[in-house]
Amino acid sequence: MKLKKSICFLLFFTLCAIILIIAITIIFNKVNSKYGQFTVTVVDAYTDMPLSEAIIVIPECNKVFHTDRNGKALCIGIDIFINSELERILPTKKGEVTILCYAEGYLDFALFNASVTPLGVGEKKLYMFPQGSEDGRTFITMNETPDDSFTQALLKKYSVYFSKTTEPDE
Repeated sequence: MKLKKSICFLLFFTLCAIILIIAITIIFNKVNSKYGQFTVTVVDAYTDMPLSEAIIVIPECNKVFHTDRNGKALCIGIDIFINSELERILPTKKGEVTILCYAEGYLDFALFNASVTPLGVGEKKLYMFPQGSEDGRTFITMNETPDDSFTQALLKKYSVYFSKTTEPDE
C-alpha cells in the first residue's frame, strides 16, 4: 500500500514538474522572442500638454490601449513583425508595427514602421494636432526611421560600393 502511494505521489509530482516546465517555456518564448512592449505618450502638438483618454490601436495584433491622465499608455504583448525586406539586407531582432491614435477634438494619427524589440521597452511620443489646424486635413501620417545603430550598420555594410575618391559625373 505504501509503495502504491509512493508511486502515485511520484507520478503526480513528475506530471506537475512537466506542466511547470512547459508553462515556463511558453512564457519565456513569448516574452523573449515574439513579443515586445513600448510606452506611448500622446501630447498636443502645440502645447506639449498630455492628452488623456486617447485611444491607441496596434492593428497588426488587434490591440487597443488608452492613455492615462499623463497621456501615457503602456502597450504590452505586442507581436513582433519582422520587416522581411530589411531582414534580407541586414538581420535584426526588431519588428515593426503601425500605431494609430485617436483623441477627441484632434486629427487622427498614424505612425508607420514603429520599431518593437523583444524584451525592450521603447518610448514613442505622438504629437496630435487639433482639428481644423492643418488646412483641411483629417489625419496626420508619419514614418519612424530605424535607430542609429541599425542605420550605421547598414551604411557600413554597403560602403564597399562607394569610393570617396570617386568624382561625381558631370
